Amino acid sequence: MRRLLRLSLLAGAVLTAVPVTAVTAGPAAAAPSGLPKGVRKATVVRIVDGDTIEARLRESGRTVRIRFLGPDTPEAGRCWFEAATERTRMLLPVGKTAYLLRDEDRKDHYGRRLFYVWNGEGVSVSRHLIRHGFARALLYRSNDRYIRVMRAEQAKARHKGLRIWSGECDAFRP
Repeated sequence: MRRLLRLSLLAGAVLTAVPVTAVTAGPAAAAPSGLPKGVRKATVVRIVDGDTIEARLRESGRTVRIRFLGPDTPEAGRCWFEAATERTRMLLPVGKTAYLLRDEDRKDHYGRRLFYVWNGEGVSVSRHLIRHGFARALLYRSNDRYIRVMRAEQAKARHKGLRIWSGECDAFRP
């Protein structure tokens, strides 16, 4: 009888613990530390070019085209276009989380939504592209929240002669 009671208690404890373990063992849903207040979560759907993506907004489920605030990467057919686009693919893999933050203007003249963008690890994609010479710092109308930081990163990249500042064309150009 005692053995049956112990087995029943053990079985009850295991059955009670399993759901708790399943809930707590999953990946953390918390955003990376260091993100500014007010960021919105999105899932990357497609990389259009070095400074434009399509992403599905988590709160609405809508897929929108997003133009990054801060960097201006080379256009198709120009030196460093492919390299900048590939770097954005590396930073924002399709299917992964991106964090978005608005500034003053919501859309550009092409109808793209304007956001500062961070990847799932909390890296500022805009700042990274400028820091590593894949883009110029661009003040987009009144969206100036991070322009001083972006211009400082540009000055460093330019001083080092990185990529677009090297005076050379990349190997990706046809």
